[in-house]
Amino acid sequence: MADSRETMGERAAREVGVLLGKCAAGEAEVAATYFSRPRPREDHVRFLTQQTGRELTRVFQLGGLLANQLAGLGVTVDRHTYLETLEKLHEETNHYVMCHDVLAWLMGEPPFIGELRRYDIFNPDPTLPENDASVQLSREKKAIEDELAAEAAPWAALVGDEGVLEGGGSGTFFACSRIEGGEFEGRLAAAMKVVLDDELRHGADQLERFHDIELTEEDLERIKGYVKRHGDARVRFRNAQFNYPLSEERMREIEAGQIEPLYVWEEVARSRP
Repeated sequence: MADSRETMGERAAREVGVLLGKCAAGEAEVAATYFSRPRPREDHVRFLTQQTGRELTRVFQLGGLLANQLAGLGVTVDRHTYLETLEKLHEETNHYVMCHDVLAWLMGEPPFIGELRRYDIFNPDPTLPENDASVQLSREKKAIEDELAAEAAPWAALVGDEGVLEGGGSGTFFACSRIEGGEFEGRLAAAMKVVLDDELRHGADQLERFHDIELTEEDLERIKGYVKRHGDARVRFRNAQFNYPLSEERMREIEAGQIEPLYVWEEVARSRP
């Protein structure tokens, strides 16, 4: 229930947080259901190849951005902005290297870099059947970004590609960081714990930025609409990435809101000493 004393910014953080929590819960349910029973090695290779390729995408994206920023450092680019990009590039490179290492161990040989690039976040190879949901997610994100391009409001950056939904509320990483089993599960869980902490800072921690933004009722409804669209597409992508552990009926229930939010950021904070 809303507190009559809360500001619109605080209300936005709370209501968007619920949507983010439902997205996280959906992603976590996908991963938890996948790992609830033994799977063949080929299934693990399938989802981890996609994830490694997605992590590699961020390395290329941020590497290019960093080079452009360096050209304008101290003139058109603030030193703090440059440092922030550099630190994020280091984190995303670490994510890629960790996923690559687990995948190479699982396959018995390093994956071919050209194969990984076919799972690009922004331009997934449409000829790969396993990329169907990734293509749909990419189109939805592109549509949202195109709509936001004409939006000058300060909240626009918070609902774009690198806004609050970066990492999808970290539901996948949260669930994978808690799996148990054999050596593969142990290696994957260790890597996902690192990714989890970083992605929360990239995504969910940005909820607090709503507190300092002046918003109208119309702004809030538009923000929630963007987050819901993006979140639903993310959960569908994750279900496809893990080879559809959830039924279409369950997916529609999740999209209808029939799932309890998982506030990963709060769960992680409680587990820290």
